[in-house]
Amino acid sequence: LAIFGIVLNHSGMLAGRLEIDGGAWLLLIPSGYSFARFQLQRVVNKDSPWPALGTAPRIFVSAFLFIALLQLRARGLTLSTLLFYSNFIDPAAGHGVSFWFIDLLLQLYLCSFALCALPPVRRALRERPLRSSLLLLAAAAVANKLGPHVWNTEYLYNLVPHYFGWLFVGGICLYYARDPKWRLAATLVLALLTWQVVR
Repeated sequence: LAIFGIVLNHSGMLAGRLEIDGGAWLLLIPSGYSFARFQLQRVVNKDSPWPALGTAPRIFVSAFLFIALLQLRARGLTLSTLLFYSNFIDPAAGHGVSFWFIDLLLQLYLCSFALCALPPVRRALRERPLRSSLLLLAAAAVANKLGPHVWNTEYLYNLVPHYFGWLFVGGICLYYARDPKWRLAATLVLALLTWQVVR
């Protein structure tokens, strides 16, 4: 659905008839699921936070080279886009040659690494993964609701970790919800949160 929305939005095929405002943010759910399945499993098995950064260097290097090439062809290099923090400064940074989704994903990896660096968090993930991920989802949902009272990021289109982090954590919950009833419950919670955010 997210990819379908992105394609329709950028193609303009249904412009004026059925407007779909992107959908890339929904890709954070499968990103969180994949993170839990591969990186978090290694974090728990090795009792180390370092696997949480597993794919981050590959994403960073390939995106860095691609963005640098595009910017060199355009109007020059912009540090905030090359170091993936332009989503905190200006959505139009880098003369439009920036990718907020990559910024956000790498920042969520760093936040996950910071959490996994705490031994009690790793222990909780090992002993009670579903409960731990649900508690983290609740905390991320609270951050989404209370964050704007501390820092209103509407001028950045809210493309920041504390606004969309709950989707990433929601994907983690879906991975740990092995029992069908828990998977259904996690899906319903995610659907409810999505409706609350987009309405």
